[in-house]
Amino acid sequence: AEGGDFDVAFKVSNPPADNGAVTAELADPNAAEWVTGLTVNEEKSTVEFHVEPSKTPEQRTAEVTVSCAGAEDASFTIVQEPGVPDPFTFTLKDKSFKSVTFDLIPEDKDMYYFTAFTTQSYLDAYGLTTDEALYQDDIDYYGSEFGNYLGQGDQTDITYDAGIIPATDYVAYVYGVDPDSYERLTDIVYLKVTTDQVELVDVDFSIDVVKDGAGFTFSVDPGTYDGYWNALCVETASLDPEVSLFDMVSSEWNNTAAYYMSYGYAPEVILEQLCLKGAYESLSFQNIKPETAYTVIVFAVNSDAFASSEPAVVEVTTGAVSASDNEIEVSVDRVSGSTAMLHIATSNDDPYGFTIFDAASVEGMSDD
Repeated sequence: AEGGDFDVAFKVSNPPADNGAVTAELADPNAAEWVTGLTVNEEKSTVEFHVEPSKTPEQRTAEVTVSCAGAEDASFTIVQEPGVPDPFTFTLKDKSFKSVTFDLIPEDKDMYYFTAFTTQSYLDAYGLTTDEALYQDDIDYYGSEFGNYLGQGDQTDITYDAGIIPATDYVAYVYGVDPDSYERLTDIVYLKVTTDQVELVDVDFSIDVVKDGAGFTFSVDPGTYDGYWNALCVETASLDPEVSLFDMVSSEWNNTAAYYMSYGYAPEVILEQLCLKGAYESLSFQNIKPETAYTVIVFAVNSDAFASSEPAVVEVTTGAVSASDNEIEVSVDRVSGSTAMLHIATSNDDPYGFTIFDAASVEGMSDD
């Protein structure tokens, strides 16, 4: 019942002149769910295969047909003894790019249990690779409130659709718990699922950039596309050549959209607040640095607020900062215990900024 790696020996008597190869295949393709890696090792004259551990209470069998040119087929049968069912059974009911639905059925209907749904990347980032580590992480996170999150009995059509990200690996997991001591009573049972990719649309974005000294503005014309779109600006040097621009954009934007959705923002609100529709001119980005290469990336966003097109890109390198000949004079009067009047006089209309520091914090500093 515990499964493992196995092999069955064979011998070819009176082999054909062309030394025909021996092949092996499962008579019932459905058996491939628990009999895997079926291969013929000609050097050792064995048929090799792997059997998954049994979690079913019934004996199961799989017939293997062995063939060689010019001979009648031979066969053998793999018989696996009944196994011990998992304490819980997950059944995936449905998945899309924006939701996952499954059933959770415990063997012991009276047992209390804890279940959660998270991303595989979360488990990887925090090294939660064992049952013990994951259980301890839950205990540390929920603390004395852990008991408030325990369930009991069958749960059907459990649906996660808030903050779900397309093309992302998710993990649902469950384990039995003593409701008084919070001791873990069973192994952790997992369901792993990857959400679907968003259906992409073809958009012919036209992007024009106008450099303006150390900054730039840009215009976007989406052509015949009448949906929402967004734009990102990244330093070109920061782009990973091993990661496609679509994957980078999808990851950054979809995580942003999912964050707002997890707090109850509807997709239409996210689109209205964070995206644009139609042609726009004289757009700009904040915190642009001089003499730096940037890549402007424009992409479509669907009605569910997810990135939905291959991105259009344009590269631009900002110019140097031009020195101003503005002469600035500062004076202060009407100084009291808690106030002072600040006067700033300039020789031209160039923009300027000012701020106020505790004098001791900047003592001895140069202008640079």
